[in-house]
Amino acid sequence: MAEGNKDPLVSLEEFRSHFANASRYLTANETWPHSTILLYKYVYNVNVAFNNTYNPENTWKRVDNYPTTEFTTGNERPMHAELIMIEQLREIRQYQSIHRIEVIQSYSPCRNCSDALCKFKEELDGEKIKGSSGVPSDLEKGEAMEFKITFSNFFKHNDRTNQGGLTNLLKRGIKLDIFTDENWKYFFNFTGLVTERRQRREIDDKKIFQYFEGLVALETITDYLEAHRLGLP
Repeated sequence: MAEGNKDPLVSLEEFRSHFANASRYLTANETWPHSTILLYKYVYNVNVAFNNTYNPENTWKRVDNYPTTEFTTGNERPMHAELIMIEQLREIRQYQSIHRIEVIQSYSPCRNCSDALCKFKEELDGEKIKGSSGVPSDLEKGEAMEFKITFSNFFKHNDRTNQGGLTNLLKRGIKLDIFTDENWKYFFNFTGLVTERRQRREIDDKKIFQYFEGLVALETITDYLEAHRLGLP
């Protein structure tokens, strides 16, 4: 299940509509979700030890930008999920010591969100450069703050403004990735879409499959021995 939670971070219906959406880009009459689902977790520098119960370290947290959030009054347009995440991270004590942030989201960031993410990373990198003591910081040692965003759908990627935003993310050292192959398996596991019961069953599946592979191997050996009139010992 998802980081010890009883309920999955993403429902099966949300997975189908937001993450596994099969709509084609730049095609009329396709159905796209009007909201973004964002999941993130952060990790402190190894030298920092602080227990944050509201937003604990190394635990996936979900952010939605629709229809309203605690950061909106209901009279204005909802704040984008990326900006909400940044606000939540700023509320964490000693957030400047965050060493790694991993983000999974249904849409790629728009230009405004890309700019905000770049600025936030620069802020964290700047804090790492300054340091709090005379000891060389992680960044000075060549270990820049790690920031990775994996998304399942491009948001208006034909818009040059958004293209510039994604390009800036890469230039600022924020790694981008899309959902293919192993990323899906990783996503299923941490969101809770693959249940523990199913995972236990898959262990049995592997054992059964190995049994059949063993039978085939044994038959192959037996056939070879009989063909050469060698016989089993």
